Amino acid sequence: AAAGVGGAGLLWSAWASPDSWLLGFTWHHQVLFSMAVGHWLVAIFDDCRTRGVLGRGLGKKLFRSARDPSGLLLRMMLLHHAGAIASFMALLSLRRLGAVG
Repeated sequence: AAAGVGGAGLLWSAWASPDSWLLGFTWHHQVLFSMAVGHWLVAIFDDCRTRGVLGRGLGKKLFRSARDPSGLLLRMMLLHHAGAIASFMALLSLRRLGAVG
């Protein structure tokens, strides 16, 4: 809930002052982006602990060429999570939203 309220606050400030969207970096950004890094680290932990569950419910036709659908999904999810962590860490270290992209 806190992340949703904080994200809405950031969007509101961007709507009120579009320049702040690209050039601003406040303590709100720092707190919310740090929370995002923590979220994605927990997601990695959860996915690794529940690897066997990831492929359940998928049809065999969907992953015909994959011997281990759960392993494939885990690798793709870890790649996604690592990219999200790297993005938020870059924003935290650069302290400017316009520095990415």
